[in-house]
Amino acid sequence: MRKKLRKLTKGQLRREDSYEAAMRRSLARKPFLKTDGRYLSREGVHDRGPSKLNKAKKSGENTP
Repeated sequence: MRKKLRKLTKGQLRREDSYEAAMRRSLARKPFLKTDGRYLSREGVHDRGPSKLNKAKKSGENTP
């Protein structure tokens, strides 16, 4: 029973170490977006309204 618990614990610790290392690498990267500092608002990102493409399809316009 102890061997099984030890094995489970080691596996969990290994996964946590791997996750933390990946998080540190990710946070160490420089931003890849070139922006003037303005981002979409949360509402803008999650806007559920019809897209321009869907509107064009419904109206029969040619779209690229």
